This record gives sequence, C-alpha cells and structure tokens, in this order.
Amino acid sequence: MAAASAVTGWESYNWSGYVVPRLGVTSASSTWKVPAVVASSTAKYSATWVGVDGFTNGDLIQTGTSQDTVGGKTSYYAWWEILPAAETEITTMKVAPGNNMVATVKKISSGRWEIVLADTTTGNTFSKVAGYNGPGSSAEWIEEAPTVGAGQSALADFGTVAFSGVTVNGASVHLLITGSGTMVSATGAVLAKASAPASTGNTFSDTYVVPAAPHVIAPPPPTARRS
Repeated sequence: MAAASAVTGWESYNWSGYVVPRLGVTSASSTWKVPAVVASSTAKYSATWVGVDGFTNGDLIQTGTSQDTVGGKTSYYAWWEILPAAETEITTMKVAPGNNMVATVKKISSGRWEIVLADTTTGNTFSKVAGYNGPGSSAEWIEEAPTVGAGQSALADFGTVAFSGVTVNGASVHLLITGSGTMVSATGAVLAKASAPASTGNTFSDTYVVPAAPHVIAPPPPTARRS
C-alpha cells in the first residue's frame, strides 16, 4: 500500500509505478517484458504486476511476474494473488527475461473476477475465476519489493521495465504524473522511480535506482611539525 503522497506523485516503501484512483474500477490491464535482474549474493526480490485496489485499502487482486536473486543465482516465475491470502505461483507457466507478458484482472459478475496472464512469447496463457469483493477504488501498474516471510525484502536490481497498453475498465487511460509513485527506503533514499507517461498517455517506464555510493570524507593532511 502506498504511503505518503506528494505534489508530483506518491511515495511508498515497497511500490513504484502508477495508480489511477477511481471509483468503480472493474478491470485493469497492461503489457510488459519480464526484466532481467542483476545476480546478488544477498537475497533480493522484485515483482512486476497489474492489480485493482490496495492503494488506499487492504484489499487487492493482482497478477504478474517475480524476478529474484538469492545466493548469486536468479529466478523468474509468474503468480496471482488476492489479499489477504499469499501469492500463488503459476506452475504451468515458465517465464524468462525478455518474455512479453499481458496481464488483465476484470470483474465478470458480482463477487467474481477473472485473472488472465499471457506470455505471448511462448504462447502460454493462464486464467482463473475467483471470488473477490474489494471496492474497486483504484487500478495499479507496479514494480514492488515484496514481503518475503514476515519482513520487507531488499529490492533486486531489475533495470528498467516498461508498462504499455495500460487500460482501466477496458479503455486506454491517459496517465497523470500525479499518479506516479517512487519507492523509497526508510531513510528516504530513492530505490525505484516511475517516468512521466509517454505522449500516448498509456505507457511509462519504471527504473531501479542504483544506490548512491557512501560519501567518504578524506582525513586531513598531517600537520607539519617544527623541529
């Protein structure tokens, strides 16, 4: 869930991307390419997803891909999730960096929603109809540092991921910069940031921000001693 808001967007400890706050959201969709993460000996995680709700409430229905690195190795998988339950891995779909994903979550009747995730690179598609009763108060396109176990994970270096073909309720959306989000650390350092939308209005990029090198103060030169 997003935290503090700002004039040019919002900030969160675990999300970056775009949100369209709107009552009566019945569907959200987008396309992206699975980003390749930089391998790290330290466990780091990232998730790319489309969802409805969660921005100002505790409800959320979503689907996407995860890009993680543990012990110097990287791994990629697809998933879906409806809070408060944990995510469910889509074991019938194997994804890889560069694969083109198309995700949609949409209401099909009262209390019933359909989750669709397609890998158009491989031709593999997953769909599921599930119960969901959230208010439909926002749509999101997010890069996330997910909760792992009981704690906030470190964000993996995912480079840049572009979300395109963004829609709400089946129609193309002209995103506003006020809907963009920046992921920050507890100390306020920027971890990931969404770009301004493209001229089409329905495309943007989300980029990992390389941590700034610590500022090292050089010791003063030795003082000359008189003999």
